[in-house]
Amino acid sequence: MEDKVLKIEGMTCSACAKAVERVSKKLPGVVEANVNFATEKLNITYDESKIKLSEIQSAVEKAGYKLLVQTTNKTLKLEGMTCSACAKNIERVTRKLNGVVTADVNFATEKLTVSFEPSLVRTSDI
Repeated sequence: MEDKVLKIEGMTCSACAKAVERVSKKLPGVVEANVNFATEKLNITYDESKIKLSEIQSAVEKAGYKLLVQTTNKTLKLEGMTCSACAKNIERVTRKLNGVVTADVNFATEKLTVSFEPSLVRTSDI
């Protein structure tokens, strides 16, 4: 189980806070979700084997609010790709890593741009 406190932007009233709670609680793998409107924070407990933080973030954003995740962005040089299928495979595998929020490969420049939570995954793991 993973416990996180995440910053929410865009809430203007307590009904907004309830909406974020409702959306979060409906997600598979979420055990508990509580929003504090005054501090603009979402306290969430979830099973990281069932749902990724990026999926929670997407759900909150679909509801009209912004979930801020503290991430690090890196661009890494890749070697050995021979086609765009290689690039897609690298993206798919990288996105599965716990703590990776986004992963995009540019086949032409042979670079992987990745956004990740340094508390969960290291660059060497990627």
